[in-house]
Amino acid sequence: MTIRNILHVSFVGLAVFAAAACGKKAPAPSQTPPPAAVTAEPAEAPEEKPQAQNPYDGSWDGNADADRPLNFTVEDGKVTYFFANYGGANGTCNYNGAFSLDGTFPINGNTFTATGKSSGGDIEATATGTFASNNEISGTIAWKGNSGMCGAFDIKANWKAKRAAE
Repeated sequence: MTIRNILHVSFVGLAVFAAAACGKKAPAPSQTPPPAAVTAEPAEAPEEKPQAQNPYDGSWDGNADADRPLNFTVEDGKVTYFFANYGGANGTCNYNGAFSLDGTFPINGNTFTATGKSSGGDIEATATGTFASNNEISGTIAWKGNSGMCGAFDIKANWKAKRAAE
């Protein structure tokens, strides 16, 4: 068989098949409705989630040496205000005072250090703190300066605080 014969047989077979298909009637419409068209709805944009709040953000209250009130504020992972009372004695002269550290003192991991001087520059303070949890912290605070009537002082105290109730 030659290539010409093979092509002739293939062409004739195709013609017979096409003729048979043309003689058939179209199938009757189905009694079941066609499947519903699926339309894709545009995906909703994900909701903007607020930035996660730093676990230490908020107000904190405590005491230095059990009887000296202190408080501080954490905003965006930074201590922005630290206030503490101090007191002591030089000989028979007793002194008391309060000191605030205003500024931005970053929390690194779970610790911070806040430092500052009084407006007159005669008293300086350094507070350090380590968060034990999202609700408890402890640290040390040191005041150094001159009390005026009682002379120079250098005080160190341990402190503890808890998150303030909102």
